[in-house]
Amino acid sequence: MYAKWTDFKVTFNSNGGSAVDPQFTDDGGYITEPTAPTKTGNDFMGWYTDDGTFLNEYNFSTAITANLTLHAKWQASTYTVIWKNANGTVLETDTDVQY
Repeated sequence: MYAKWTDFKVTFNSNGGSAVDPQFTDDGGYITEPTAPTKTGNDFMGWYTDDGTFLNEYNFSTAITANLTLHAKWQASTYTVIWKNANGTVLETDTDVQY
């Protein structure tokens, strides 16, 4: 008899965001969705199996059957800027301003 270890590692590539610890599971096991990373000036859009195109969002109810790297997708944060004069009168409003 031989022992067989079937632990698989899931790595989280935060693409410039805060670090996320890897998770380990047995063959056919599941991982839990980690707390979303943060990145200044960006909104976290989810974990994807493909980096760059971000076409395949990962479903955390999928069984793990091999080592896997998940990639964070980011979108630039947008804000509304309201320009007022000294009297508080609104002069202009800019929407979708990126940080």
